[in-house]
Amino acid sequence: MVTKVTYLRQVPLGDGVPKTCVPLTAKALNQVIPQLVPLIAAKPDLIEWRLDDLEDLSEMTQLLTTLQQVRQQLGELPLLVTFRSQAEGGNGSLSSAAYQNLVQQLIHSGCIDAVDIELSRGGYVADLCELARLAGVVTVVSAHDFKQTPSVVALVTLLQQMAQQGAAVVKVAVMPQSAQDVLNLLQATLTAKQQLEQPMITMAMGKLGQITRLAGSTFGSAVTFATVTASSAPGQLPLAVLQQLLPLLAVDQD
Repeated sequence: MVTKVTYLRQVPLGDGVPKTCVPLTAKALNQVIPQLVPLIAAKPDLIEWRLDDLEDLSEMTQLLTTLQQVRQQLGELPLLVTFRSQAEGGNGSLSSAAYQNLVQQLIHSGCIDAVDIELSRGGYVADLCELARLAGVVTVVSAHDFKQTPSVVALVTLLQQMAQQGAAVVKVAVMPQSAQDVLNLLQATLTAKQQLEQPMITMAMGKLGQITRLAGSTFGSAVTFATVTASSAPGQLPLAVLQQLLPLLAVDQD
């Protein structure tokens, strides 16, 4: 099946060289803009603001004001916003109602290009995807396993479930314990690429899985996460390295 290209502003996901994304991991709102400056200067394809790294999320008005400032600083650089729960390897802890409210506020902010929605959030994932679609916000429905790598069949099933929920982009990250696990992740990526229209983001984490962060052009992952100042997951490579290597490894799928 041909992947349907999804655009974040002028950045195409699912077409050409995998796009680079770097995390913004400020712990306080007054640190956000200072941390953003070197990220912009490094010229990634997009930036992910990890809200779960903030120590205080209680002031929604202040958060949205800072989000507006981030948007102004970014110009045409796309912004993905994520609140990653502890169960999925992040630092966040929100009730289902609070998580749903946060994602809704982000979707309606007019300041973001994409929002991460955890598949494990269950019953309201499809509603959030539809809300985002109507607002012109790209949804990245995701699942993360920091302990193991599920089977190829299980991984493909996960990606299919995300597509069925209405995801614009589907994402899976796993922790490999062996080279076979890495191969399983790559096989699942290739299989799902042949079955789904949505662009995919897949990776095996840690040192063992670093090859998957480089192999998107071959197997079908549309985005690779990189570091400039801080990492948001084990195994992320420096952005400058990826900017050199990804074009060299690009494979023409036509």
